[in-house]
Amino acid sequence: MKIDPKELNKATKRLVKLSKRYMKAKEKKEKQMMVEKQKWIKKLKPYWKEYEEIANVFSKKTRELEEKMNKELKTEIELEFFYCDGSCVGIGAGFEEDRDEFPLIEYHDFEE
Repeated sequence: MKIDPKELNKATKRLVKLSKRYMKAKEKKEKQMMVEKQKWIKKLKPYWKEYEEIANVFSKKTRELEEKMNKELKTEIELEFFYCDGSCVGIGAGFEEDRDEFPLIEYHDFEE
């Protein structure tokens, strides 16, 4: 099957034209999305700031509790609370090299 060079040239030009049109539409959509994103950032910023303040207090209180726990229990291994997907899943060794000696104690073990 032979391909006519003229037809191939027409098809190539048409493909280039369609590709350029697609890229322009994509760029326009991306610009619109950025404008929309900036509007949402402006609306959500006060909530993010409040969240950070709450999270900072929680983190500080958690660090204080971990320090108290380690001091009162006089453990050689530094213990800490472990989180996964935003939830506390247990208490375990803070340093990876200590996890063979002190494995994670999961939250459900405390509920028994």
